[in-house]
Amino acid sequence: MRRWMLIVCGALALGAGWLLSGCDVGSPNEVVAGVGNNFSGYYVNPSGGHLVTHNSGSPIDSLSVQQDGNQIQAVDNNNQLFSGTIAENGQSNNVSFNMTGPTTAGAIGTMNGTLSQSGTAGTMSGIWAEPSMYGSIYGTATVPAAPTNSLPSTNTNTTVNAIIQFERTIQPRLWFERDQLKAGLEYAQTLPRDSRRRPC
Repeated sequence: MRRWMLIVCGALALGAGWLLSGCDVGSPNEVVAGVGNNFSGYYVNPSGGHLVTHNSGSPIDSLSVQQDGNQIQAVDNNNQLFSGTIAENGQSNNVSFNMTGPTTAGAIGTMNGTLSQSGTAGTMSGIWAEPSMYGSIYGTATVPAAPTNSLPSTNTNTTVNAIIQFERTIQPRLWFERDQLKAGLEYAQTLPRDSRRRPC
Protein backbone atom coordinates (compact mmCIF):
# COMPACT_ATOMS: atom_id res chain seq x y z
CA MET A 1 0.00 0.00 0.00
CA ARG A 2 2.80 2.39 0.91
CA ARG A 3 4.49 1.63 -2.41
CA TRP A 4 1.34 2.59 -4.34
CA MET A 5 1.09 5.86 -2.36
CA LEU A 6 4.67 6.74 -3.31
CA ILE A 7 3.97 6.02 -6.99
CA VAL A 8 0.80 8.15 -6.98
CA CYS A 9 2.54 11.07 -5.22
CA GLY A 10 5.43 10.90 -7.67
CA ALA A 11 3.07 10.96 -10.65
CA LEU A 12 1.24 13.96 -9.24
CA ALA A 13 4.50 15.84 -8.69
CA LEU A 14 5.62 15.13 -12.27
CA GLY A 15 2.26 16.27 -13.63
CA ALA A 16 2.42 19.55 -11.68
CA GLY A 17 5.94 20.20 -12.94
CA TRP A 18 4.86 19.51 -16.53
CA LEU A 19 1.93 21.95 -16.23
CA LEU A 20 4.09 24.70 -14.74
CA SER A 21 6.79 24.28 -17.37
CA GLY A 22 4.16 24.56 -20.12
CA CYS A 23 3.02 28.05 -19.03
CA ASP A 24 4.35 30.88 -21.16
CA VAL A 25 4.57 33.92 -18.93
CA GLY A 26 6.39 36.16 -21.36
CA SER A 27 8.99 38.81 -20.70
CA PRO A 28 8.63 42.44 -19.56
CA ASN A 29 10.08 43.56 -22.91
CA GLU A 30 6.87 42.40 -24.63
CA VAL A 31 4.68 44.84 -22.73
CA VAL A 32 3.42 47.68 -24.96
CA ALA A 33 3.40 51.03 -23.20
CA GLY A 34 0.26 53.11 -23.52
CA VAL A 35 -0.07 56.77 -24.42
CA GLY A 36 -3.05 58.72 -23.11
CA ASN A 37 -3.96 60.66 -26.26
CA ASN A 38 -4.56 59.43 -29.79
CA PHE A 39 -2.72 61.31 -32.54
CA SER A 40 -4.19 59.35 -35.47
CA GLY A 41 -5.21 61.60 -38.37
CA TYR A 42 -4.52 62.85 -41.88
CA TYR A 43 -1.68 65.40 -41.64
CA VAL A 44 -1.14 68.04 -44.32
CA ASN A 45 0.62 71.39 -44.43
CA PRO A 46 -2.10 73.97 -43.60
CA SER A 47 -0.38 76.50 -45.91
CA GLY A 48 -0.76 74.17 -48.89
CA GLY A 49 2.97 73.41 -49.21
CA HIS A 50 4.82 70.13 -48.79
CA LEU A 51 4.66 68.32 -45.46
CA VAL A 52 8.40 67.58 -45.79
CA THR A 53 10.35 70.53 -47.21
CA HIS A 54 13.22 68.52 -48.81
CA ASN A 55 13.32 64.81 -49.59
CA SER A 56 14.56 62.63 -52.42
CA GLY A 57 12.06 61.31 -54.94
CA SER A 58 8.48 62.57 -55.12
CA PRO A 59 7.48 65.26 -52.61
CA ILE A 60 5.81 64.15 -49.38
CA ASP A 61 2.65 66.26 -49.09
CA SER A 62 0.61 64.25 -46.57
CA LEU A 63 0.82 61.52 -43.96
CA SER A 64 -2.07 59.30 -42.90
CA VAL A 65 -1.08 58.44 -39.31
CA GLN A 66 -2.41 55.50 -37.30
CA GLN A 67 -1.48 55.06 -33.64
CA ASP A 68 -1.80 51.92 -31.50
CA GLY A 69 -0.51 52.49 -27.98
CA ASN A 70 3.07 53.68 -28.41
CA GLN A 71 3.33 52.23 -31.93
CA ILE A 72 2.80 54.54 -34.89
CA GLN A 73 2.54 54.02 -38.64
CA ALA A 74 2.03 56.47 -41.49
CA VAL A 75 1.41 56.19 -45.22
CA ASP A 76 2.38 59.19 -47.34
CA ASN A 77 0.74 60.47 -50.51
CA ASN A 78 3.18 58.34 -52.53
CA ASN A 79 1.93 55.16 -50.78
CA GLN A 80 5.20 54.72 -48.87
CA LEU A 81 4.94 53.19 -45.37
CA PHE A 82 6.72 54.69 -42.34
CA SER A 83 6.69 53.09 -38.89
CA GLY A 84 8.08 53.86 -35.45
CA THR A 85 7.20 54.73 -31.87
CA ILE A 86 6.02 57.66 -29.77
CA ALA A 87 6.75 58.56 -26.16
CA GLU A 88 5.20 61.09 -23.78
CA ASN A 89 7.16 64.24 -22.93
CA GLY A 90 5.71 64.54 -19.45
CA GLN A 91 2.29 65.51 -20.84
CA SER A 92 -0.23 63.27 -22.54
CA ASN A 93 -1.02 65.95 -25.15
CA ASN A 94 2.62 66.32 -26.25
CA VAL A 95 4.68 63.35 -27.41
CA SER A 96 7.89 62.77 -29.31
CA PHE A 97 7.87 60.50 -32.35
CA ASN A 98 10.39 58.66 -34.49
CA MET A 99 9.53 57.00 -37.81
CA THR A 100 11.54 55.58 -40.69
CA GLY A 101 10.50 54.63 -44.20
CA PRO A 102 11.54 54.75 -47.86
CA THR A 103 11.19 57.52 -50.39
CA THR A 104 10.20 56.90 -53.99
CA ALA A 105 13.92 57.27 -54.85
CA GLY A 106 14.77 54.28 -52.62
CA ALA A 107 16.48 56.25 -49.83
CA ILE A 108 15.56 55.61 -46.18
CA GLY A 109 14.24 58.70 -44.45
CA THR A 110 13.93 59.26 -40.73
CA MET A 111 11.37 61.55 -39.11
CA ASN A 112 12.00 62.92 -35.61
CA GLY A 113 9.79 65.47 -33.89
CA THR A 114 6.78 66.10 -31.72
CA LEU A 115 3.04 65.54 -31.95
CA SER A 116 0.84 67.86 -29.94
CA GLN A 117 -2.90 68.02 -29.40
CA SER A 118 -5.36 70.73 -28.42
CA GLY A 119 -8.95 69.51 -28.43
CA THR A 120 -9.33 67.73 -31.78
CA ALA A 121 -6.49 69.67 -33.47
CA GLY A 122 -3.24 67.76 -33.87
CA THR A 123 0.11 69.23 -34.96
CA MET A 124 3.17 67.39 -36.25
CA SER A 125 6.52 69.17 -36.41
CA GLY A 126 10.09 67.92 -36.67
CA ILE A 127 13.09 67.11 -38.85
CA TRP A 128 13.48 64.88 -41.88
CA ALA A 129 16.87 63.20 -42.36
CA GLU A 130 18.30 61.18 -45.26
CA PRO A 131 21.91 60.19 -45.91
CA SER A 132 22.20 62.99 -48.48
CA MET A 133 19.79 65.74 -47.30
CA TYR A 134 17.79 67.25 -44.47
CA GLY A 135 14.39 68.89 -44.31
CA SER A 136 11.71 70.04 -41.91
CA ILE A 137 8.28 68.53 -41.22
CA TYR A 138 5.10 70.44 -40.47
CA GLY A 139 1.46 69.41 -40.72
CA THR A 140 -1.88 69.56 -38.93
CA ALA A 141 -4.78 67.11 -38.68
CA THR A 142 -8.09 66.49 -36.99
CA VAL A 143 -7.51 63.88 -34.29
CA PRO A 144 -9.76 62.07 -31.80
CA ALA A 145 -10.68 64.09 -28.71
CA ALA A 146 -8.60 63.39 -25.62
CA PRO A 147 -10.22 61.01 -23.09
CA THR A 148 -11.67 62.57 -19.96
CA ASN A 149 -11.48 61.06 -16.49
CA SER A 150 -14.30 63.06 -14.93
CA LEU A 151 -16.53 61.25 -12.45
CA PRO A 152 -20.24 60.96 -13.20
CA SER A 153 -22.31 63.67 -11.58
CA THR A 154 -24.50 62.71 -8.65
CA ASN A 155 -27.53 64.53 -7.30
CA THR A 156 -27.19 64.91 -3.55
CA ASN A 157 -30.29 67.10 -3.17
CA THR A 158 -32.87 64.46 -3.94
CA THR A 159 -35.91 64.70 -1.69
CA VAL A 160 -38.16 61.70 -1.23
CA ASN A 161 -41.65 62.34 0.13
CA ALA A 162 -43.39 59.35 1.61
CA ILE A 163 -47.03 59.35 2.72
CA ILE A 164 -47.93 56.69 5.21
CA GLN A 165 -51.60 56.10 5.82
CA PHE A 166 -53.00 54.05 8.64
CA GLU A 167 -56.46 52.61 8.26
CA ARG A 168 -58.26 50.66 10.93
CA THR A 169 -59.85 47.62 9.38
CA ILE A 170 -60.61 45.58 12.50
CA GLN A 171 -62.67 46.99 15.34
CA PRO A 172 -60.89 46.60 18.66
CA ARG A 173 -62.35 44.13 21.05
CA LEU A 174 -62.73 45.36 24.61
CA TRP A 175 -63.53 42.06 26.31
CA PHE A 176 -63.54 38.38 25.74
CA GLU A 177 -66.99 37.06 25.08
CA ARG A 178 -66.89 34.06 27.36
CA ASP A 179 -70.41 34.50 28.58
CA GLN A 180 -72.67 35.84 25.84
CA LEU A 181 -75.42 36.89 28.20
CA LYS A 182 -73.08 38.71 30.55
CA ALA A 183 -71.30 40.35 27.63
CA GLY A 184 -74.59 41.54 26.22
CA LEU A 185 -75.60 43.11 29.55
CA GLU A 186 -72.27 44.88 29.90
CA TYR A 187 -72.53 46.20 26.37
CA ALA A 188 -76.03 47.47 26.96
CA GLN A 189 -74.91 49.31 30.12
CA THR A 190 -72.24 51.19 28.14
CA LEU A 191 -74.76 52.60 25.68
CA PRO A 192 -76.33 56.02 26.32
CA ARG A 193 -79.77 55.93 27.77
CA ASP A 194 -81.32 57.38 24.63
CA SER A 195 -79.98 54.62 22.41
CA ARG A 196 -80.93 51.68 24.63
CA ARG A 197 -83.53 49.47 23.09
CA ARG A 198 -86.86 49.37 24.78
CA PRO A 199 -88.33 45.97 25.50
CA CYS A 200 -90.98 44.83 23.08
